[in-house]
Amino acid sequence: MCSGVGLSRDKDGKRAGMAAAKEAMAKSGPPTISFLFTAGNYDPAEVLTGVQSIIGPSKLVGASTYGIITRGGVCTAGVGVCCLGGPNIRATTYLEKSLSTVGSAYAGNFNIVTLSHQGKAKTVFVFPDGFGNNISALLRQLHDSMGPGYSYAGGGTGDNLDKRCTYQLTDEGVTTGGFSLATVYGVDFEFGLGHGWQPTGEPMLVTRAEGKRVYELDGVTAFSRYASSLAIADSNDFSHVSMKYPLGILCRGGEFLLRDPLQVGDDGSIVFVTEIPPNTVVTIMTPPPGGDVSQVKSEILYNTYASAPKAKIMFVFDCVSRYFLLGEAFERNLTQALAGIEPTLPVFGCLSFGEISSISGAPLFYNKCITAVVGG
Repeated sequence: MCSGVGLSRDKDGKRAGMAAAKEAMAKSGPPTISFLFTAGNYDPAEVLTGVQSIIGPSKLVGASTYGIITRGGVCTAGVGVCCLGGPNIRATTYLEKSLSTVGSAYAGNFNIVTLSHQGKAKTVFVFPDGFGNNISALLRQLHDSMGPGYSYAGGGTGDNLDKRCTYQLTDEGVTTGGFSLATVYGVDFEFGLGHGWQPTGEPMLVTRAEGKRVYELDGVTAFSRYASSLAIADSNDFSHVSMKYPLGILCRGGEFLLRDPLQVGDDGSIVFVTEIPPNTVVTIMTPPPGGDVSQVKSEILYNTYASAPKAKIMFVFDCVSRYFLLGEAFERNLTQALAGIEPTLPVFGCLSFGEISSISGAPLFYNKCITAVVGG
């Protein structure tokens, strides 16, 4: 496999797409599958036109994001392209125009093309609207529809937070509020995932919830129960505290699945980034002593890289809330973590609004995590 990454900060969308694609293809050769991320106020259709004029018939998958991750750090205004090519790689793509949902089940019907007799290396990259509903249900349906043997990676897609209008792209075109997907065959990927938060206090029971909104914890108003555990005086303090203290759901193997609180409703309910089902046992999570959650980045990136003896590309999907929480230290931690990895290894990814991984078996939607995908 050959790979290449290109980045352009040209303010013109078409020119930026062309420049990023040319840089990536100069290293990869003709690509079989190309990944495209945009950050900033670009017209996604113009960017896509520019990229496709360079990559030709290559399959393509991508989305808008708050920031593009490369070896040089995080770019919050630019276009990034990653090209993968080689005689043994095959790929299919799919674009869903809407994340329409009913109840707790994904309501959309999709027909994703899969390729038979392509060996055991089968990875699905999924980029849903990060502000959409029932992404967890969508992943369950994808898992059931695709069948066994597939690994999953990706992340929720976002924007510059001014409009909350996200874009998803494939070689078929552009949509907003849906999801883009690529299935890549013939590349052996290794996966890593972590967050760095630790449980604190007593577990609580979600006694009333619907979708992303939790109304009650332990039979009392959700905010009252959450606030009493953290000594929050009133809802005005919520936004300053909630970013550091998500809820955790204990999973098999002792790991915690995090859920990020987003806002407090007038009725004292709490809206989360991702759904929490009723009757779920949750625990307030806290950063480790000293408040540094960045150490996990080095561990995840290096260990995932070390597990792939023929590494040719590293994808990184890192939660945007970690970027805001760590501030200037985020990029410093990123470059330091990558310093211990082969300097010629291309790195590409984005700041995600929720992370997707099947490291525990079935694909799950995570919050506040960093996930690494290393292929060769």
